[in-house]
Amino acid sequence: MLNKFFKSVLCLIAIVLVSFSGNAQNGRQTAAADAAGALGGAGSAAGIINFLSLTPPGWLVLGGGALIGGVAGSLAVYESQPLIEKAPEYLANSLNTMDYVGAKHNEILVDYLKVNKSYTPDVFLEFSKKYDTNNKSVDIKFLSTQYSEMKNLKNYEDVVQYTLKQLPKDVDKKEFADFLRRIGKLEDLKVFISEVKRFENTLISNQSFSDGAIGQLSVYFSTLRYSAFLWNKK
Repeated sequence: MLNKFFKSVLCLIAIVLVSFSGNAQNGRQTAAADAAGALGGAGSAAGIINFLSLTPPGWLVLGGGALIGGVAGSLAVYESQPLIEKAPEYLANSLNTMDYVGAKHNEILVDYLKVNKSYTPDVFLEFSKKYDTNNKSVDIKFLSTQYSEMKNLKNYEDVVQYTLKQLPKDVDKKEFADFLRRIGKLEDLKVFISEVKRFENTLISNQSFSDGAIGQLSVYFSTLRYSAFLWNKK
């Protein structure tokens, strides 16, 4: 009788642990997809900017493209409601000059879901205009294509491969893929954020990268960190 009781307790603990692990991994997958969307949006912006003489308005266009692409990416793949809590200070990275993008990403996404139960590119594009995101480079064609592509991402490895296609040419894709696969297994959010920052700081301080590549990577990592908190399921 006692053995049965202990077996029941152990089974219950196992179920809870597996459930937590699954929730954490699903949250990481959504966050990685969000960041990939931001990277794609920033890449679209990069196409109309001469990064050899990048000006402050150019950075705003880049950030705007990342915001629209990132939030649209979230809306294309999310399966549960986001965590609506104040973001902890440890999410921020003072070395990332584009770190406002991640916090703004969460704000826009939560606001959109308050008034819209589903996502359509045209409705979202109109909604985004009130945030002054300078989204001159992200149009309905981009959002429609992105939505079609991201809806086909079935698992974490699909997200990894999609991300690699969005990366600037300066970046070592194998190294980046290894990084994504490694952090995808991390369940503790603080450990996840710490690992992201470590890799992030190495890349955004790489003086051999173009300004454009650093800008795209900066918005990617900012979105990844803040989105991981937003979709962190306990």
